[in-house]
Amino acid sequence: MNVSKLRNTRLYKTTQLLALYQNHYSTFMSSFEKSQHNAIAGRDGVSSEKMTRIEHFNCDMAYATRPKSARARFLCGEDALFIGPNKDNSTLLFSVFDGVGGYSQLGVDPAEYSNLMADSCRIAFEENSKTDLRDVLERAYARAVSWGTQGGTTAVLAKYDPSSNQMEILNLGDSKALHFSKDAEGKYALLDETSEQEHFFNCPFQLSSEQSDKPNVADAKMFSISTGDIIVLATDGITDNLSVEEMLRIINEKRAACTDESTFARDCSEALTKRATEIARNPKAKTPFQIRSKGRFEGGKMDDITNVLCYIRKEAV
Repeated sequence: MNVSKLRNTRLYKTTQLLALYQNHYSTFMSSFEKSQHNAIAGRDGVSSEKMTRIEHFNCDMAYATRPKSARARFLCGEDALFIGPNKDNSTLLFSVFDGVGGYSQLGVDPAEYSNLMADSCRIAFEENSKTDLRDVLERAYARAVSWGTQGGTTAVLAKYDPSSNQMEILNLGDSKALHFSKDAEGKYALLDETSEQEHFFNCPFQLSSEQSDKPNVADAKMFSISTGDIIVLATDGITDNLSVEEMLRIINEKRAACTDESTFARDCSEALTKRATEIARNPKAKTPFQIRSKGRFEGGKMDDITNVLCYIRKEAV
């Protein structure tokens, strides 16, 4: 293929992806009651959303994101996310994706692949939400491969059926799912989390156009959910900069200061992204990424910073 044709093909696919992106986010936003939806954009560069539960759901959803570049074309920079129910509003899917930045050296926008995978998961989930998350991810990945788009992404997905007290988790790469629950003293503590998957330091497992890693290598977990629990899906922009102890400090502070439970999920989600941004900008900060690098990296790690947070208001009946 000659250069001009390649450029025209890329431009066409990028235009398609941007249109898909607009539809993708309007789709998951329209899944929640507009009258109970608050949008906040631009505060310290953080965009966040609070979406209170659909009538029969028993959880509040929120997300907060800050792209590392002010010129990012997509809301989450190279990250992407999806939050939405299936067609009959019986099951909820939420997920985050982190586009592999190394593809930018090839002239490829890493955001294109992460957003394509987010939308492909939405479509696969809507087509058949009764299967497990691995099947959803496999069908989404097959769609992404069929597009021929270059790039790669990590992925972490959560599926919640409010008729049960179980949440299915699937993780591929170095994004994470963290399950926080109250201890005997009423303070939040870490109950469970996914493990990072890396080939070597700073090279995570990834779904990509190179088809090196496949959905079958993703780790599956099941979280048992109780009233008051918090589940956070976070890209490594969060987890490379915030320790679990710092996350717990933030969540417990927000719980203690909370006067309106309907804003608690958003307040926590926004505070996590803001604090991770502050640390990322600090060249002297001690971070989980610095510790894992064994001295090869100093200070905060600039990155796109995204989390999706689910707050369980009451147990399923």
